[in-house]
Amino acid sequence: PTGPTAEEAANAQWYLRDPQQDKTPGVGATRTYAELLKGRVPTAVVVAVIDSGIDTAHVDLKPVLWRNAREIPGNGIDDDKNGYGKTAAQIKAADKADYALYLKAKKAYEAKKAELTEQVQQTEQMTGPMTQMFTMLKTQMGVEKVDTTVMRKATAASPQLAPIYQFMKESGAADTDALLAELTNGGKELREQLNYGLNTKFNARADIVKDNPDDLTQRYYGNADVTGPDALHGTHVAGIIAAVRDNNLGIQGIAASPVRVMSVRAVPNGDERDKDVANAIRYAVD
Repeated sequence: PTGPTAEEAANAQWYLRDPQQDKTPGVGATRTYAELLKGRVPTAVVVAVIDSGIDTAHVDLKPVLWRNAREIPGNGIDDDKNGYGKTAAQIKAADKADYALYLKAKKAYEAKKAELTEQVQQTEQMTGPMTQMFTMLKTQMGVEKVDTTVMRKATAASPQLAPIYQFMKESGAADTDALLAELTNGGKELREQLNYGLNTKFNARADIVKDNPDDLTQRYYGNADVTGPDALHGTHVAGIIAAVRDNNLGIQGIAASPVRVMSVRAVPNGDERDKDVANAIRYAVD
């Protein structure tokens, strides 16, 4: 298949246009290069992207990625002596106000956990019987799929199916197979929230980060993996900042060469810790 035309590619990057010149609410980057920066010699700038990681193999980003010139790749030695090798406070009720806040948070946490536990149980208890019921309906109605039309007919003959028919309509599911898939996936998401999001004993950092999250003085932890398991957001951000311009690939970054992007991975699947963000900033500055 052919790629987008030059006009289509330009329209997709409307944010580079200028409000006055192009009548488009962009940042005016193209006009800035043509008018304000014309003939000027740029100064090298390193931009640290503190995010979920960056796809270092991305063809539109490889030329602009920062590399530590003071480190020799693959030798396992901290060449630049910054404390980061290449492989590399409990809440106290100090006063009544703190303790009152703790009790309030504990109450909210327990209520949310109880609510989620009930939702998980209800969802998992529904899935088995509904699977059996829909299999039986397919046999009785002589169809491979029980869609809303078939379900309406079945409900007319068996009014006890009305709640399920109503549930099916409200969910927007095309048929019972889609409804079961939605129910199963929803149950898995709820179970993950319960097992991980609301599990105060779950500690993914123990195997990956290997630090004490309550020790705010601790700095030299982590590893050299700047991509991580999900670099989508960080790659997106890096592309907006400095994707190679005028190479007919992907988008045009706002800042052209000699900007270099430093990937500092500090954001997990969820809320990042202030400690990690602070240490990421210190690493980038140092």
